[in-house]
Amino acid sequence: LISIFLSLVACTTKQESISNARYTFARWTFSQPLAKAKPRGGTTTGPKTDKADVHPAWQTLVNSKKTRKEKDRLAILGMVGTYKASFEFIETFRFDQSNTLDRPYQSWGTEYVFPIELKPNFISLQHIMVMYYKKDGMVKGPFVMKHWRQDWTYEAKHHFAYLGDGMFKKLREKRSAVRGSWLQSVYQVDDSPRYEARGYWRHEANHSEWTSKNSTRPLPRREYSIRKDYNILEGTHRITILPTGWIHEQDNLKLSRSKHGKKKYLSRELGKNTYESLKNFDISAGQNYWNKSAGFWKEVRKAWQKQLAKQNQFVFESKKNNQALFEKMFSYASSADGKKPADWRDFAEKTIKEHISKKTKNKSKISY
Repeated sequence: LISIFLSLVACTTKQESISNARYTFARWTFSQPLAKAKPRGGTTTGPKTDKADVHPAWQTLVNSKKTRKEKDRLAILGMVGTYKASFEFIETFRFDQSNTLDRPYQSWGTEYVFPIELKPNFISLQHIMVMYYKKDGMVKGPFVMKHWRQDWTYEAKHHFAYLGDGMFKKLREKRSAVRGSWLQSVYQVDDSPRYEARGYWRHEANHSEWTSKNSTRPLPRREYSIRKDYNILEGTHRITILPTGWIHEQDNLKLSRSKHGKKKYLSRELGKNTYESLKNFDISAGQNYWNKSAGFWKEVRKAWQKQLAKQNQFVFESKKNNQALFEKMFSYASSADGKKPADWRDFAEKTIKEHISKKTKNKSKISY
């Protein structure tokens, strides 16, 4: 199911993207002739979805007379809901003046986003994909997979920067430098760290917006499965909360950093991830999955927190003994229901420890 689901996530829907037939015309985007740059992705078609009216969280936010911090929290909670998520990325230029740009990328999915932890200075949102697709005139699914997680911490005093080749380094900042900020920490499907970015919210009459400082992160699956010429994505993020959903924009630089710290920028990329709020969409399969496995995944998060708390610099190896961490975690989660919490904890701590190393492949100083 994992391999089937990951292939679905990498596909492009026929219904809601530009069809290949339209690329026969001389159309250009960011000086790229689209007839020569058809987006990467497949041709899976999803069933029709119904867009929701104004998101309930938006009404609460826009009518709020609360403090700025409380409005920030409401904006973060504005990402809770059921969404049609569309992912689009395009290279705009290369730094070596080459005309060879990577093909644009498009994919889609339907996601259920919900809070799993709420504190005054901390919010954790879990994403679960609940997918249906059409084949031979029939709707197949639901296919369910635990997806990424985002944690939001108010005025966090430290964060992890990504140095490339699986290495993360903890950076500490003065309290005066983080006042009023929110740190977004993004985690992979197996709850391993992906990236952390610090930014500030601002609230307007028709939207709320969080803009990050510059940050670094590993290559996403859409890239590392086909690209070997760079090892870091560096850039900024902007999350905009709207009445009918939210948008995550990225301004990325594709960076190759050697083990000695030498840097070479390859190209610039823009990304736009659009989350359209849905109504009448059946997410019960995702809820059932979480009800059965939530206890195990809580122990996984605690095991990661324990490891990260004592690390100043570490290397995360996604594969060990030819098996990926997410494969081990997903396999165990499928049979975790009925096991004892002590068994969950022991498995999570032992397995995560196997994938963490103190090997230092990059000793260079960084300024992110």
